[in-house]
Amino acid sequence: MLPQVTSELNVFARFKETSKLQGVRVAVSDTSSTEMANDKWVIPGTANACGVLIPHSKLTSSEDEFVKAVLELGYPKSKVVVKPRVSNGGRGMRILSSESCDVERFLKEKPDGTEINLEGLLKILRNGKWPDLIVQEYLPGEEYTVDVFRGNRETLAIPRLREEIRGGITFKAKVELRKDLMSFAAKLSEALDLKYAFGFQFKTSSGGTPKLLECNPRIQGTMIVSTLAGYNMIWWTIKELLEENFEAPLIEKNSEKMRFVRYCGGVGFFEDGTKIGPIC
Repeated sequence: MLPQVTSELNVFARFKETSKLQGVRVAVSDTSSTEMANDKWVIPGTANACGVLIPHSKLTSSEDEFVKAVLELGYPKSKVVVKPRVSNGGRGMRILSSESCDVERFLKEKPDGTEINLEGLLKILRNGKWPDLIVQEYLPGEEYTVDVFRGNRETLAIPRLREEIRGGITFKAKVELRKDLMSFAAKLSEALDLKYAFGFQFKTSSGGTPKLLECNPRIQGTMIVSTLAGYNMIWWTIKELLEENFEAPLIEKNSEKMRFVRYCGGVGFFEDGTKIGPIC
């Protein structure tokens, strides 16, 4: 079993030994590891201990704390990121911005709903129980995902640049074997004691310095990029679960020539069950 939904990981982790007795192997780390990795406030502490840089962040639990943190991080002169302590797929993440939308942006940029001003977000948050929110430094640079496999014998990390993102999903990417990101991922993997296939997300500052955004302690949505580049971490995970021998390849510089483009397909159905397609 290959869990891919963040909210289910802790449940699978708690029962993975019981499942194993029933003949079901589950690709999930121990509960202590998944709980730490899923908590966007705990993970920065682990990163600090490993020498991995993180954005300036503040945890808030009330409107007063939230507004104070937003202002301390430079709003309205600077953009500020807001996100829940535990979430996935960009749910609950907003970029606070006081910039007004001009005609050029209105006509050329696709609306994605992530940018909002402070007043607009406060109206939403006042309409229900106030959540714990992390207020974080906005990083304007490039975003990277690092796919990682960690087994009993080895750890392998493949960074990829997210060139185009829509709704939290990568549509264009390329492999970039940045040694700093590979080293950061290996250190974090060991500190969190994560196993099998998982990943980390980084973004660069205005000066190009990568900082850790979060960890995905599960198979990532676009891990296919690493697979196409020659590093089939999901297959290695299955082999590891089944306690079968395998040998992961050495990382080759040639992998950086690999680029990825996502495109949409579909299948048509009639009422009688007749199928047309798929169109890929």
